[in-house]
Amino acid sequence: MFIGTKRYKLLNASDIQISQALFNKGVALGLLKRPEEAIAEFYDDVINRYSNYDNTELRVQCANALFNKGVALGRLEKHDEELAAYDEVINRYSNDADPRIKALIDRIKNRR
Repeated sequence: MFIGTKRYKLLNASDIQISQALFNKGVALGLLKRPEEAIAEFYDDVINRYSNYDNTELRVQCANALFNKGVALGRLEKHDEELAAYDEVINRYSNDADPRIKALIDRIKNRR
């Protein structure tokens, strides 16, 4: 579906549950001190699958996945990539009205 010049994917009822499950698996791997797997298998998957959906919950999941990817990259001492992930959150979502995304952007700005 196209709205203006942006292409949006149609939402399937299970997409939100799948994105949450993938995100939660990434968090669990991070807690198990396996950040490489969290990034490659789960955070990037959420971002790649759902960043083109026009749905508030999926935007929040993608913003959180990008933020957590930055945290994981920081733990791996890949600081340039960490900062790039945070910049991507700000660039993609700075105009988003959702208060959860605004709070996440404030957290990023306070980390610097």
